[in-house]
Amino acid sequence: MPMKTSWHYAAVLAFVALFALPLVHAATIEGDVYTIDFMPASGVVVEIDTTPRQQLVVLNGSYSVRVPQGDYHLTATQRKDGIVKAQITENISVQAEGTYTLDLILFPVFGADEDLDIDVEVADEAQLSPEPMVPQQVWIGAAVIVVAAIVLWLVLRTRREQQRPTHVDIVAQPELSSTKKDLDDLVAIIKKLGGRTTQKELRKEVPYSEAKVSLVLTELEHKGIIEKIKRGRANIIILK
Repeated sequence: MPMKTSWHYAAVLAFVALFALPLVHAATIEGDVYTIDFMPASGVVVEIDTTPRQQLVVLNGSYSVRVPQGDYHLTATQRKDGIVKAQITENISVQAEGTYTLDLILFPVFGADEDLDIDVEVADEAQLSPEPMVPQQVWIGAAVIVVAAIVLWLVLRTRREQQRPTHVDIVAQPELSSTKKDLDDLVAIIKKLGGRTTQKELRKEVPYSEAKVSLVLTELEHKGIIEKIKRGRANIIILK
């Protein structure tokens, strides 16, 4: 009888140890979920591929999950009328106990009707229309006119080159560079924008050219003051 009781105790202890082990080595992953405009997102479903898979709905812009050690994919999805409008997937590796902070920025999915804030200037595309049928004689006449114009331009250019004086004053172009004031000004503007902005929005706040802004941001990133996140053609600037 005592032997049977001891066997029952051993089985219970083994069962408790088996299910308590993952909790001993568990960690917490938490953070905030933002929209592309850096506003707290609500109504977002956060999923993580633990076993079993965990899902939670973010109502106030923040999330928190408990996971054992391992490598995971963390996905946040925002839907409207059952259609995925924005989504982000990040990888995270949990190697020890503790709290891991991972903020998520939702980006519109390909094909969604969103106003993307991209880093480069996109020229307006002309509306395409079917080309009218042109008689062959018109094409031949146009080709003759183009060839005649090119020949005339070459003749006039040759004459100007012959009449041009040999002495040419070379004017040095100003070198594109950045100063400490430029760095401080951009850092101050990023702080004013909440510590997170896009490169396009930043250019609207400074009287610098696109090349100058890119140069200053590169230097700030090299100094470890900011972090640039490349999303498609958009550059997101985060002040460390």
